[in-house]
Amino acid sequence: RAGTLDYCSTPNGYNWFYHRQKLIAKEKRGFVYQGSSYENPCLPAESLDYLKKSMTPARAAQHLYGQFSSFEGRLIPEEILQKALSNGLGPDNPQTGRSYVHGWDLARKLTYTVGIVLDITARPYQIVHVERYQRDWPEIIGRIKTLYNRYGGRVLIDSTGIGDVVLSELSEIRAEGFNFAGGNREKLLANLERVFFSGEIALYDCQIQQPDGSTWRLLDELRALDAGYDNAGDGICALALSLWATDSHNKTVMPAIPAMGRF
Repeated sequence: RAGTLDYCSTPNGYNWFYHRQKLIAKEKRGFVYQGSSYENPCLPAESLDYLKKSMTPARAAQHLYGQFSSFEGRLIPEEILQKALSNGLGPDNPQTGRSYVHGWDLARKLTYTVGIVLDITARPYQIVHVERYQRDWPEIIGRIKTLYNRYGGRVLIDSTGIGDVVLSELSEIRAEGFNFAGGNREKLLANLERVFFSGEIALYDCQIQQPDGSTWRLLDELRALDAGYDNAGDGICALALSLWATDSHNKTVMPAIPAMGRF
C-alpha cells in the first residue's frame, strides 16, 4: 500500500537494523534520524543521569544517545543468549520431586539485592524465580527464608562484608557463604561463562519494574557483561552464585580460594 512506514528502534550493536538504516540513508529512500534521550523535554535530565551511572559506555550510547556501539568486548554472544531463551520455560512454583538451588547477591549502598532460584533437576537448568529490590536487612533475611521454605535446596549467598551478618541469621536453613575476595569473583564468573557456552542454562526474559519507573532485565545485564568481567551486575552475580551452588555440588568447578570472611 502507498504511505509512510515509520520504524523506530533502540540500537543493539551493528545488527541488521544498523545495516538497513545505513542502506536507506545511502540510497536516499527515506529519512533517517538518530536522537538522544536528553533531547526529549518530557524526560527529566536528572533521571537520565541516574540511569547513566549504572550503564557501561556502550549501553549509554545505545539507550540514552541513540548511537550504534560495537560489542566486540561482549562476553556472551547473542546467539548463545537466544538459544538459552529458546530453552526457557519461564517462572514456576515449587514442584514435588524437583531439586532447587538459590543464589543471593546482597545490596551495598546504591546496589540491589537479587535472589535467583534454579531448578537443577535436569540440564539445561531452569530459572524459576527472580526478585530484585533495595530493602532493609531484616526483610531480606525474611525473604531468603521464605523462598527456602517454598523451594528447599541449597542456599548460597554473597558473604563479602555485611553478608557475614546476614549469614549468621540464616544458620537454621544452613545457608552457605561465598566471599568474592581473593580471586573468587573471577572464578565465579568464569564458571557462569562455562555454563552458558556449554548450553547448560535456560533463561526467560525476566522484567522487574523499578521504583523510578524503569524496567530491569536480567537479559540486559547479560548482554552488557564484558570479557573482562568488569560489568557484572547484581543479577549476574546472583545467577553465578546459584550456578556455583549447583556445580560445586556436582564437583565440576574449581574450588574457591579462602579469603577474608566466612567462606
